[in-house]
Amino acid sequence: MIGFTEWRLPGDAPRPYGTALDDKGRLWIADTGVIPNHILGFDTATEKFISATEVPSGGNVRHMMFNKADGSFWFGVDAGYLAQGNP
Repeated sequence: MIGFTEWRLPGDAPRPYGTALDDKGRLWIADTGVIPNHILGFDTATEKFISATEVPSGGNVRHMMFNKADGSFWFGVDAGYLAQGNP
């Protein structure tokens, strides 16, 4: 049997969508429950949220990918932008 642990995302009505796990064990989560969307950082070692950053272009963040070569993550925004984040 699989066991789960849950953490409530910050905000009144969070709606997680895209996620990316970096090489330091931090999970980056797109919260689409707010406009503009936020990228939330969650440290899996401390089990705490470490950041909340507004997506400057607005629109909804979809899928995210971590780029180990330079430590950044990439995501698309349905407002017509491709974005690169650097934690």
